[in-house]
Amino acid sequence: RVNYGGLFAQFEYTANKVTAFIQGSVSQQTNQRLDYFNYTQGKEKSETVDNFGYNIKGGASFRIADNHQVFANAGYYSRQPYQNNIFMNYKNDVNPFAKNEEILGLEVGYKFKARNFWANLNAYYTTWENRITSSSQFIDENGNANFPGYANQYIYTVNRGVKQEHKGVELEVSYKPMRNLTLTGFGSVGNWEYKGNSLVTNYDEAQNVVGTPKSENFNGLKVGDSAQTQLGAGFIYEVLRGLSFDADYRYNGDLYGSRVNEANGNLKLPSYNIMDAGVTWNTKLTNRNKLTLRFNVNNVLNHIYIQEASTNIQATANSTTYNGIDVNNQIYFGYGRTWNATVRLTF
Repeated sequence: RVNYGGLFAQFEYTANKVTAFIQGSVSQQTNQRLDYFNYTQGKEKSETVDNFGYNIKGGASFRIADNHQVFANAGYYSRQPYQNNIFMNYKNDVNPFAKNEEILGLEVGYKFKARNFWANLNAYYTTWENRITSSSQFIDENGNANFPGYANQYIYTVNRGVKQEHKGVELEVSYKPMRNLTLTGFGSVGNWEYKGNSLVTNYDEAQNVVGTPKSENFNGLKVGDSAQTQLGAGFIYEVLRGLSFDADYRYNGDLYGSRVNEANGNLKLPSYNIMDAGVTWNTKLTNRNKLTLRFNVNNVLNHIYIQEASTNIQATANSTTYNGIDVNNQIYFGYGRTWNATVRLTF
């Protein structure tokens, strides 16, 4: 049971070349867990947990000339913990480590826009404190030296008090060399790392604590589950009025697995490339009604790639590997070639 109430305000100023804004909000949130299965009548409700949160954000943009604009934004957020982070073990026990996540975000950028070309360049810096992250791994029949006696079971790991630092630059461009052709491109290069220590707790499938919770040094280890370097290019070509083809080709690199610990760090996954393509046809049925048909193919080349990893077994000289990854890791392959079709009626 989650109750939430808040107040929000925003102010904006616009002049000839300057636009500025400031916004803020405050909120009060209460969380309670009701369990009619594990508790007897009259004891099924947990205590109510109260948390106060707020955020403030401001920014401004300045038009240097008709085609040139610079901007900057800054924000600070104190976000209440999620319900599942307050009650983590499928019981009504309150997690004493569940604190507000503290997020600081800074961004500066530059925009250029001409008749047939536009570009958007920005740099960002974000710190994210008091995060709670989790991962799981399956202990096969051969067992695991770190978790003896748990063969053929899952072990769930929760990291509390995690701090992350994200920084990078992003670029988007679009160029129209002719009326019926648009070329697009983007690039994103980031460096996302953990900072400091985290309290690590392992649980078995019955949510009993395995071993003793301990503090581990995560400083300098990479944040996983998202490519930190991405490059892409694409086009949209209108063959006839209302009929167009498009394609995008993307490179994904500096991708890491989700499991991280002091002993093994985290697992760097192979980079991969993906191409998507599609065709769109639209026509006016009346002055107010439009019909759009779309056919899209994802991963056109049916490329086989590793998308996620829930373990971090590093390859050695004696390892059997696949694409540089020790085959004892538990990984998830990305989707192969898929397609979808849509029909849209606008009226």
